[in-house]
Amino acid sequence: MKRVRFLWILSFASGLIAGIFAFFARDAILEHVRGLINGLERGDDQETVEALAVVVFWGTLGLLALVILVEAALLVVLMRRHGKVRFVLLAMLLVHGVVTLLADAFLAAPGDQELGIRVLLVLQLALAGAAVVASVLNGAGQWFRAENQTRGHPAT
Repeated sequence: MKRVRFLWILSFASGLIAGIFAFFARDAILEHVRGLINGLERGDDQETVEALAVVVFWGTLGLLALVILVEAALLVVLMRRHGKVRFVLLAMLLVHGVVTLLADAFLAAPGDQELGIRVLLVLQLALAGAAVVASVLNGAGQWFRAENQTRGHPAT
């Protein structure tokens, strides 16, 4: 289970670093999002476009942070040997994938930081996927059963 925890921590770190890169590249990202909004040809004034771009930027960063926080909370429960959380984490991985697609669309603006942010987002999702797979492998199942045996349940 140390391997699972290590994969999750690397996933969280990758997501946090991507968020930090996005924060420092926010001017280019906001310009990119403004271009996307203007591409819709809705005829909105510049203030509305600016406000919408800011909401999209911070909303996407917030979703990325929320996914990391929820996965971290679930990891804490998992490390307390509650094996059924593995399947909640599997479902959370689907949510993580959707948020990664959103973040890639809005945070990976063309420019110097684009490749770095995109790679970190994909790396975060891949590491989370590897952690979920590692948590359902046979060794992990034995780890969860071993705790039940120490709580006074008869060993079979």
